[in-house]
Formats: sequence, structure tokens, C-alpha cells
Amino acid sequence: MFNFAMGVYGLRMVIFPQFLNFMFQFAFWCYFYIGIAASLVAVIIYITSVAFPNGKVEKINLKAFIP
Repeated sequence: MFNFAMGVYGLRMVIFPQFLNFMFQFAFWCYFYIGIAASLVAVIIYITSVAFPNGKVEKINLKAFIP
């Protein structure tokens, strides 16, 4: 899983700067940060509107994760 995460991270480090360069050719750089702020507000609204289930938490078996 760690190797997969590092592969995704490396791919993102190669592709994302090229995407930003392409985007900044057509738009002002502040639009990028405004988009990030808008997406964060949307995530906060979604998280606060989700109803969590009621009930008692079952005992967690950590040995199930070893294999």
C-alpha cells in the first residue's frame, strides 16, 4: 500500500505542475485558490450535514488486520 501511495504521489508531482501551467495560460492564478476555497466550503457543508448513525460501537478486533 505504501508503494502504491508513493506511486500516486510521484505521478501527481509530475502531472499537476503541467496542469497548473496549462490552467494559468487561460486564467488568473487567484482563481485556483478561489476554487480550492470553494471546494473546502462544500466539503465542510457536506460533513456537517451528514447524519451519523446512532448505536453502540462494537469492540474492534485489531488482530483481524494483521493478515
